[in-house]
Amino acid sequence: MSKTKKLTSIFLAAVMICSLLSGFCLTSAADASDVDKLIYTPFSAVATNPGYGSTAPSGVIFVSPSWKNVDDDTWVYMNFNGEIYKAIKGVNAFGKISDALDTAGVANMKIKLGAGTYTEDLTLNLNGLKFYGNYAGVNPNVMGANAYTMNLNPERNPELESIIKDSHWTWTINSNNITIDGVTVQTTVSGKCFDIAVSGQTSEYFYFYNNIVNGCTISPVFNANRGTSVGTYLKYNRFTKNTGTIFQGGGAMNDTVMDNNYFEGNSGILYAFTSCGANGQETLNSFSNNIVNNCTKGLNFDYNNSNFGANLDYKRIVGNMFYNTGSDSKYIIRGNYTLEYFKNVDDEAPVDCNDPGCKTFISDNIFQNIQTGVTPVKLDGGGNLTGRTVNFVASVVNNKFLYAVSNTANRIAVASTLIGTVDASHNLFGTANANGTVKVDNPTDTMFNVNDDTRIITIAVLS
Repeated sequence: MSKTKKLTSIFLAAVMICSLLSGFCLTSAADASDVDKLIYTPFSAVATNPGYGSTAPSGVIFVSPSWKNVDDDTWVYMNFNGEIYKAIKGVNAFGKISDALDTAGVANMKIKLGAGTYTEDLTLNLNGLKFYGNYAGVNPNVMGANAYTMNLNPERNPELESIIKDSHWTWTINSNNITIDGVTVQTTVSGKCFDIAVSGQTSEYFYFYNNIVNGCTISPVFNANRGTSVGTYLKYNRFTKNTGTIFQGGGAMNDTVMDNNYFEGNSGILYAFTSCGANGQETLNSFSNNIVNNCTKGLNFDYNNSNFGANLDYKRIVGNMFYNTGSDSKYIIRGNYTLEYFKNVDDEAPVDCNDPGCKTFISDNIFQNIQTGVTPVKLDGGGNLTGRTVNFVASVVNNKFLYAVSNTANRIAVASTLIGTVDASHNLFGTANANGTVKVDNPTDTMFNVNDDTRIITIAVLS
């Protein structure tokens, strides 16, 4: 390196360090509004030096695949909707996420991902990491032509998306409070997923907001069937045309929330809790206010395991729209275990039951265009429950079950291995006619496939 270039590099690095520490050298002090402006604005790398640009504020690390071959200690430039900013490669700008973590990684750091495709495996060893894609804070879904269709938000320009492709992200005991916001995920290589729970470890708080997960062929996309995960929140996302399981539980999962998402054209299970180990349990979990459109499978909570260790506690499946779903699996929601419930959705304490027990509240959902042979709610024991006396109380209330054609069977199915009570009151059973009207069917015994030891309560019909 020449003496001049070396001095220039030292000067640039010193300038950037000064800027990062004080927020005041080449520019005035950065405040929260400066940082938020760049975090929530899409950017693309500028290929050549435009000859001008504001120094990027401290508090954010910028990443663009376009900078992979740019020398360290040189200025790189970013276009934020017409505003040009500059940063120093190797200091607060990097060509790879892994380089940013290795070189500048600190707890609670904010990483802004620019337009482009990121294909790299990561092990997260820091708490509080926040990965902001180009569309952080922008819900990818907007209402479509009907109640069960959500269109892609036109604000999201595919050419500016931050795409995480064929990447394996692994959580560790040190990776708590992780945020991924505003990216697109496309994974077709086996094993390339988000391992959010690791055997023998506890991971706390993962926020996956405003993302698009499209065309993934691996299963699962999110893996939590090992270790312990506390506080997993998947909200305001768009899951389309994925062929494998999207979310796989099986370890000790507490406070897992999948709310306000849109699912369309997926052929894998949307939310599975299967093949659990001896410590497998779910507590305070929610699948609510989602729209599920033309998916061949639904939700499967299957606790058939030789360890017999699973519990499903305080599960809430509330306020969802399931349209033309379940044709492959022949059910939409399956609970293969004992089920119990909150007396009301707002209750703080569940009704007691024998251990192992489940407290599930399936309420205010719309099951529409159900195909012949599909059971919306299937409660069965199977496997290790055979021959055991398991008392359960299932609450399936205030739902609308609307078949595509007249069908008077299989609204709710309960296997002969379960003994208890199903509260199926205040539901509407009927057929959705082509003109949009609904033919209401009064509940009859033929609508419920149950055994003699299970009591069905249908004292009222939702009007």
